Amino acid sequence: MALPEAEVDRLVLQYLRKRNFKEAEKVLELEMKEAVPEQNLLIQSWLGGRRGSGAPGESDGVVEGLLFATAADGDPEELVAAFDRLAAWVDNSLEIYKPELSRVLFPAFAHAYLNLVALGAQAEAQALMGAHRQRFLDAAVGGSTLRMQELQDLASIPSAEAIGSSRTAAALRQRRLSIRLCRASYDLLTHFLQSPRQLVILSIVNEHIKFEVFDGPPATVAELAAVEEDLTAGAMQADVVATNQLPLDLQLLQGSVEDRWAQQQAEKAEYEAAQRAQQEALTKKQRIALQKAYNEARAKREGIGLDRMAPKFPLPPVDDEQERQLMEELPHRQQLSADALPSCAFFTFFNTHQSLNCVAFTSDAAVVAGGFADSSVRLYDLRARAQGCSSGATAADASGASHDWISTFHGHSAPVFGLDFSPDNQLLFSASGDGTVRLWSLEVQANLAVYKGHQLPVWDVAAMPYFSPFYFASAGADRTARLWSTDRVQPLRLFVGHTSDVDVVRWHPNCHYIATGSTDRTVRLWDVRSGSCCRLFVGHKDKISSLAFSPDGTSLASADASGNLIAWDLATSKRLATASQHKGPVWSLAYSQGDGALLASGGADNTVRIWNAKPAAAGGAAGQQAGGAAGGAAAQQQQGQQGAAGGGQPGGGAASSEPYSLLATWRTKLTPVFGLHFTTRNLLLGSGALTLPPRPPRG
Repeated sequence: MALPEAEVDRLVLQYLRKRNFKEAEKVLELEMKEAVPEQNLLIQSWLGGRRGSGAPGESDGVVEGLLFATAADGDPEELVAAFDRLAAWVDNSLEIYKPELSRVLFPAFAHAYLNLVALGAQAEAQALMGAHRQRFLDAAVGGSTLRMQELQDLASIPSAEAIGSSRTAAALRQRRLSIRLCRASYDLLTHFLQSPRQLVILSIVNEHIKFEVFDGPPATVAELAAVEEDLTAGAMQADVVATNQLPLDLQLLQGSVEDRWAQQQAEKAEYEAAQRAQQEALTKKQRIALQKAYNEARAKREGIGLDRMAPKFPLPPVDDEQERQLMEELPHRQQLSADALPSCAFFTFFNTHQSLNCVAFTSDAAVVAGGFADSSVRLYDLRARAQGCSSGATAADASGASHDWISTFHGHSAPVFGLDFSPDNQLLFSASGDGTVRLWSLEVQANLAVYKGHQLPVWDVAAMPYFSPFYFASAGADRTARLWSTDRVQPLRLFVGHTSDVDVVRWHPNCHYIATGSTDRTVRLWDVRSGSCCRLFVGHKDKISSLAFSPDGTSLASADASGNLIAWDLATSKRLATASQHKGPVWSLAYSQGDGALLASGGADNTVRIWNAKPAAAGGAAGQQAGGAAGGAAAQQQQGQQGAAGGGQPGGGAASSEPYSLLATWRTKLTPVFGLHFTTRNLLLGSGALTLPPRPPRG
């Protein structure tokens, strides 16, 4: 490892000034100014002046600097000592400058650590990590885990050859980190780094950090509290810009059952308007109003399905029985809005002993499934239990020793982390820590197939939201997501690009894209036909814990383990809204059926929160559909509940005008929310495991 060229130039320039070689000094300064960008303030500060000319001892300082830099080159112990001196100097600096100067420590530490690993000095690298790890964890902004994840990523680099595969190391090496300092802080730092014993740190700072110097007082702790540099996100900016400019086909599929039902309703409204307009006993004003209503109904009927697309890959045909069942359900769907909140049925698991990992619901709310740490999958048939109670048996008898309404599936050899029902409610997919996905039949109560491909635990599985469960997707700890078909045991596509575990996977409503969320704090959208990434969203400060697409396919909601929720516009790749009301991981997101007017979220803080996803939607539409009176009563009941909980906006007033404003907060007693789901009729289902607080120690 040779002495950096910039350091050689600086020492030569200092020598020329001391020896009063003015002509040679001017030539070297001109060459350095042409070669060094103006933004490099550290090197620019060396030029244009004759500092210390004739100062006693400067000649000795130049020689000492040259000798020390040469001797320290490749010396791991001296590199560790130099950083220790920098950290001690920052700790002992004046309180007014310490917040700004402290921002230099982590990038200098990270590059010093990588240099030690590159030198093969693992012992010194681990000693450096052990001495300063807690410093950076304590300084994390707002208790964020971002710095902890970066430290873990650095500590996991086993050798110099593995540096290139580390996302944090790649982010550090690919760009120069920008740090804002006031003029006084910058002068203090450069004066300290230019001391002969700190030249090895000076070379790191000069090569990897870019300072933005401003005139004025130094920034305070409060001003810097909102600043936390995400090294990975900054390094990925070029990829983000290039990826998010790719075109997308976001239209829904043509010929859907919901479109046909909407067509029938529009035809019915058009016919009724035409019949009323032909009545004889009408005034001219009434006839004009009825004619206008007729024209509006006709335009609505003609506009249904115009913005749809044909499938661009093979899809199985729609089953007639499934279509009939859905057509029977749609007239009972409640139209939700900020003024008509949903009813919520919450199912609590008792006596799980913290072994419940995930839950799933059928679309008709007939069955609830749970995945457990003992590798079992348990199904709770609520319809069978209700029928048992209605036949004359008491609730205690229906839930007695026979447990006819509970089924247990065994087959996995590790904890079950993900569950999803097929759209027809006939099949269940389960993802496990044994690296497999299993397909279960609810009708025959048996395992139908095992899908092996992931090399590490499978964290999540999602069935395609089409009638026949032909395709499904999985996400695992091997940093990949995979596309499968039920008739093949090998994956059809591998989606590779995440730099850490892929924790969540969800399907776009038109079945042509899947979204994945990862521990690397990014969300990616993948084209299932080509396997390529067509959207890359960065902005989360913790690992992604849940995802949800809006029913119209235009937006995507993502949430992370720190409780932050972000809504993205898929077409423009812009952030629609950000919310951080949750106080812990958000484990589930769900949009309401139909127009997706509401978004529900639930997590570890024992709350279900309702967000206004479409502020422009007019309230009171529930009364126009069958069951409108019931919908109004449910809305009034929920508004009363949100007032009692103290978490919503009473009546949906001012909050309804803002995108993704909080409408209501419903709290459970002691139950974290593991899963949320809107049924076809827009009943909100939720579930979780009762979690008792730890008992205080006796005595």
